[in-house]
Amino acid sequence: MPITETPPSTLTQIMQFESMTMKELLVMWQKFNPTPPPVRARSYIERRLAYALQVNALTAEDKKIVAKNTQRIREISQTYAPNKSKNKQGTYIPVPGTILKRLYNDVEYEVIVLSDGQFEFQKRLYKSLSKIAKEITGTHWSGPTFFGLRKPNTPSKKKK
Repeated sequence: MPITETPPSTLTQIMQFESMTMKELLVMWQKFNPTPPPVRARSYIERRLAYALQVNALTAEDKKIVAKNTQRIREISQTYAPNKSKNKQGTYIPVPGTILKRLYNDVEYEVIVLSDGQFEFQKRLYKSLSKIAKEITGTHWSGPTFFGLRKPNTPSKKKK
């Protein structure tokens, strides 16, 4: 059975930069970058190579994490692009993970905005903020208005 040599750790590779020539660093640079470095300063190249080695080590360690984070970033950027920050009624749509807080009758209530368009309130899922506002107050409320996502309607001025 042949003996296989394990590759040096990321830290070991980074520590070896000190003993490498500039030419060796540039050869290593080519493994990670198709173009030459924009600056030929040794410290710049070493920092960028150290970063690249760490990224490679982490992505090789668990590709599922990278795929999951890429999917989350894609969802957030597609769903909450700047041109979609308000719906037709002028209500601000918060980013998933946002915690909406409201003080009502000296009790602070928290609602978490979820990525699937639902809201979590007291460990239960709701499809609308209005249902949560009704549960809190006992009466019908516009959920977005109750949580400050839309300005309340102001009474129109009477014409004389």
